[in-house]
Amino acid sequence: MKRLIIFIIILLVLFQLSVASNFAIGSIVPNFLLSFLIALAFLKNFRQSVAYAFLGGLLLDLIIGWPFGLILLAFILIIALVNFISSDFLETANLAIVAGIGFSAALAYSLLIEILLKSANLLKLTDLSPDFFYNFFHLGFPSAVYNSFLIVLFYLGIKRLEKR
Repeated sequence: MKRLIIFIIILLVLFQLSVASNFAIGSIVPNFLLSFLIALAFLKNFRQSVAYAFLGGLLLDLIIGWPFGLILLAFILIIALVNFISSDFLETANLAIVAGIGFSAALAYSLLIEILLKSANLLKLTDLSPDFFYNFFHLGFPSAVYNSFLIVLFYLGIKRLEKR
């Protein structure tokens, strides 16, 4: 199962960078890798979840031209939080809980990316200058809704794979 998950993460990185924009609704592009990792965090232990988040974040950081480690850090923090909440506070995760926590995690990811990009800009590590309020409220919130739908789909798919 570990090899399959690693293969899926590599495929999702390539998919995210090549054709994910074709699934955009307006200017909202889904984050397939983030959605998969959040769904995985509900079903795997802390160590595995963070390791998969590290791999996905590292692969994206190596390819995207943002300051190195930004996506990696955001993925690890969000996935660790989801895993902590889902394993320590929830006995069983039904789809409503997965969607709710998934939405919150996707929204937190958008906020964290905006904060990290703004910080990198202030430290002169990048020329990217995000418009914080526009990006968060006009892109981050709708993106979290879109990604929460994907999280539920990935969650169901992973559970089905684990039953085999």
